[in-house]
Amino acid sequence: MEWHVQYRVGAVEQVEMHATPERAIEAACKLIDLGVDVHGIGTGALSDSIAGAEIALIHAQWSRLRAPLGKR
Repeated sequence: MEWHVQYRVGAVEQVEMHATPERAIEAACKLIDLGVDVHGIGTGALSDSIAGAEIALIHAQWSRLRAPLGKR
């Protein structure tokens, strides 16, 4: 099952497809680090996805794991 990452660059809507949820989440987190507006991660219909608030929580956890104790 493929996972999608929905995001906006400027005013253009983009969708990336990934083979696993882990790859989709990592891609979304990397996009957020670049300042991109990621607004959906999921499978199936694009309207059926994890929303922005949940993505922000995932990104915060990902950042902490990547840089424990505030080290970068």
